[in-house]
Amino acid sequence: LVFGSDGVISGTPKKPGTFTLTVTATNKAGPSDPATFTITIVQPVTGIKITQSRSVMKVGDPYQFKAEVQPANATSRDVTWDTSDSLVCAVDASGLVSAFKEGTARITASSAADPAKTDYVDVTVKSATAPGTPPTITTVFPATLEKDKTFTLTLTATGDAPITWSVESDALPDGLELRGDTISGVPTTVDTYTFSLKARNAAGETTKGFEIEVVQPGGGGDTWTVTLNVGLGGEAVLSTPGGESGTSAEVAAGETVSIIATPDEDGGYQLDRITWTQEGGEATDITGEKSFTMPKAKVTVEVAFRLRPTDKDKDKDKDGNNHQDGGRGPFDGCGGCSALHGGLFLFPPVILLFRRRR
Repeated sequence: LVFGSDGVISGTPKKPGTFTLTVTATNKAGPSDPATFTITIVQPVTGIKITQSRSVMKVGDPYQFKAEVQPANATSRDVTWDTSDSLVCAVDASGLVSAFKEGTARITASSAADPAKTDYVDVTVKSATAPGTPPTITTVFPATLEKDKTFTLTLTATGDAPITWSVESDALPDGLELRGDTISGVPTTVDTYTFSLKARNAAGETTKGFEIEVVQPGGGGDTWTVTLNVGLGGEAVLSTPGGESGTSAEVAAGETVSIIATPDEDGGYQLDRITWTQEGGEATDITGEKSFTMPKAKVTVEVAFRLRPTDKDKDKDKDGNNHQDGGRGPFDGCGGCSALHGGLFLFPPVILLFRRRR
């Protein structure tokens, strides 16, 4: 803050505290007697948070609730307590809650300096003689989840409400998280995950283990998709333990997949190559075997045909020379020189031009 010569104090306080100011006023007649002032800067309350409580209580069972003021350096640290139904639950000035009869009441903590800043807990009061029912987890997970596919599951359990949940051992599949009673997210890593969940209520708690396999898209854990692409010049089908399956099939990991390829021989085609590619992997040539073992992943099979070479094509080398005469060059004899071929000298044709003399 700044104290001006005109007697005005202005500015923005930077920190809370109590400050003492001595002021003297002066005019033509001289200075006045000093006057002392005290200024108190307060840190306002931004919120209230109940840090210790119970949501389920039994008749005659007191419990000390606690709350904290935010921020930690707030000038006023005082908290007031209130109940929505004092016949069910009463609360004193310190936050001690006493349960009187069965029912539900809301216990509210408020800032004494700013009553608009509050937090609350709904309390259910049960009979002191009722033993309560501990939770039994009834949640069922799917055996497999697909990688990169959004997943959401609300956890379920029998027993007295409310029930709280936690992951007790190992970890959920990468990309999933537990919030309240819901597990959700997008699985990011192909693997098998084992973990345990704990359900807890006022009557007790229970833990149950689960196993989930995250698979590549197109895989169902037990079966995986095989897709066959066939090029021009013939036909092909997949052959699996379940029989011929056309150009698409669901096959269990570890089973053998065969490819039956039939070239269009009347059209002059023959088989060129067969390859299979696991998703995310490289192509493997199986032209000879015409089969492969199904992995735990989606697979694409490619079948290609090519034109069958003619007899004339077979007798030509890469330079187009004819080798019908024992593999020699275009001339019979030394395979490259001008030699007799059938008793004749072979020369390229020559055109002679004559000019008549005058």
